[in-house]
Amino acid sequence: MSMESINSYFGNGEDSLYTIKISENFGNEYISFMNRLLEMVTIQFLIQFMLFLKSPQISVLFNFEFLEILVYIILGLSLYNFAVRKLIIAV
Repeated sequence: MSMESINSYFGNGEDSLYTIKISENFGNEYISFMNRLLEMVTIQFLIQFMLFLKSPQISVLFNFEFLEILVYIILGLSLYNFAVRKLIIAV
């Protein structure tokens, strides 16, 4: 995947507050993985925060279950990106 096609898909970073140059530090193949990882972590934080606002007596903001689910999400995305996707593309 060329850098031009990556920039056209994810944007060139001019409209963002902070830019991380993943391609310089890790390589171009990790850009989509890091984007998906950040997306899933953001969704998980938002869901936990909304559950906490709904019922603060029952739901704790950041408890062990939240961290456990977050780790499972990270492991699942990592397994897909580094194993399953490589096998599907290689076959």
